[in-house]
Amino acid sequence: MVRHALVALLVLSACEGEPPPPDPFTLGYRAAIAGDHEAAAGHYRDATEERPGDIDAWMGLAREQLRAGKPVAASAAAREAADLDAGSADAHELLGRALLAAVTEPEEATEAPDQRRAMSSDRAARAAEAFVRVLRLDPERARIHFALGRAHELAGRHEEAAAAYDASAEAEVLPARSRVAAVRNRLSASAELAEERAAELRAELDAAEALTDDPDVRAAIASQRGAIGRMLAPPRDPGLAAARMEKDPGLLGALGSSEHALVEVMARDALDEDSLRDAFGGGVSTGLEGLGGFEGQRPRYPEGRGGGGTIEGLGGLGNAGDSLGGSISAMDED
Repeated sequence: MVRHALVALLVLSACEGEPPPPDPFTLGYRAAIAGDHEAAAGHYRDATEERPGDIDAWMGLAREQLRAGKPVAASAAAREAADLDAGSADAHELLGRALLAAVTEPEEATEAPDQRRAMSSDRAARAAEAFVRVLRLDPERARIHFALGRAHELAGRHEEAAAAYDASAEAEVLPARSRVAAVRNRLSASAELAEERAAELRAELDAAEALTDDPDVRAAIASQRGAIGRMLAPPRDPGLAAARMEKDPGLLGALGSSEHALVEVMARDALDEDSLRDAFGGGVSTGLEGLGGFEGQRPRYPEGRGGGGTIEGLGGLGNAGDSLGGSISAMDED
């Protein structure tokens, strides 16, 4: 958008032969280019005070607050921009990203976990609404599908999340990660799993695996395979596990762990390498090195059926439970 006021000042100054002082918007732009996001946000805030109806100033303020690690403030500024122009896909996308960052990187701290969870869920739901609006305004903006899936997932809407990740994979946006995320959410949405459905989900994981050499993505794929196996496994018998440990207490000491995952493996009378990897989400402790082939990987204990990985490193591959960390920069690059 042409900066009418700035152009007018430049014309006047050319006539008078004396350069005008830079306006706040120009100062904000210069600071942003220099990477000083705090200063840029301050200048853009001054610009919004001078011209509260200037959508560019509000967009600049929201972007720089987001880059400065203030997503809650950024979402408020982006909301102003979206209200000024309800037809701006850019404004609604920025609003969605700011709200999503406010879930994964909250500015405020609270000692009330229930309040924190409710706030995070609400922000994720509002981020999803913003992304849906973006796709209505600009259906070709394919990168939004993955962000929409992530927002639905953090809001606990696993079926909607799976559908959004499907759309992301179909649009070939992070296709391997999108397929894994879709499988994870379908598992989270399922109370039980039939063999036929398990075969379909495993086929999706096979397709994802064929699309990537990324070790993190492959680890997440392995974790989902393990989650499928656990859902199909017969109910554990704690009495059997206790009996086995009582019969062979030395084995437990050699393994170096008494964690629940090991108990579950012993309960189903399976101590082979694949079962151990499934139980530990793709990695086992250094105490298992003597059994061969484990190379001292650290165990991961998933909080839910998804398990494995973290959202921040894998663009939504990890748990949606406690692993809420994340960065928006990866989305900006799509």
